[in-house]
Amino acid sequence: FGSDPFMFKINYINGDQIETVSSPANVLGKCMHKCLEVYINNLASGEGEAILKAHAFGIEYLKNYPDGFIKYNKTIPSRANLDERFAFTFFKYIKEYDLKKVKEIVLVEKMLKHKVEVDGRMLPIPLKGSADFVYRDAENRLVIDDHKITGKFSAEEVIDGAKLIQAAFNYFLVWAETGERPYKMNFREFKYVENQDKSPQTREFEIVFDKHPLLFEFFYRYYFDVTNALLGHQVFVPNVNAMYDKEVAI
Repeated sequence: FGSDPFMFKINYINGDQIETVSSPANVLGKCMHKCLEVYINNLASGEGEAILKAHAFGIEYLKNYPDGFIKYNKTIPSRANLDERFAFTFFKYIKEYDLKKVKEIVLVEKMLKHKVEVDGRMLPIPLKGSADFVYRDAENRLVIDDHKITGKFSAEEVIDGAKLIQAAFNYFLVWAETGERPYKMNFREFKYVENQDKSPQTREFEIVFDKHPLLFEFFYRYYFDVTNALLGHQVFVPNVNAMYDKEVAI
């Protein structure tokens, strides 16, 4: 709603679905999420077997994705280049993903929907979102990993409202699903464009929930601004995905 009120109305109020093309990066991201789900769910059979199954799944996924729904660009100009990017991204991401930190797998790529109560008050609209990977770490704390496939890393010094909202959603949804408060959320950004200096392709942004109370203040205000706007009140809702000046709006 904050990003595009018009498309929100078409999709979620009118119930109409308009089929649009996706960027190749978006297709690659969707493919990698599916592959990582297969990989993690098959680790009990051994890492080698899990890698083979996940890679084969990814190849089949891209093979069956219609070219007409992919808008190629300068970075990924063709199907052949998309296949090459997938091979690089898949094997490099797996190589840089340290799963020794995982004591117990809790949730993998699960869509969650719950009504959430905050300070004795039930939020009127249920929260819905996908948890990429939830696990217990060596200290038995509940951790959420979020996989993000990107052409460039996010600027560390810039406030990222979309990440704050997603972290809050995941916090409440995982808590409602498991009955336990998550300790932290890791945003694992993987850059599918190879670094010339051979530095790691993955960068993590960590949000330890107890250390970021303002995250929840932002979430509550945003949540109630959106619900009030939907009720017809005069409310200005910031676009957290704005290309320019989004920090000012936030």
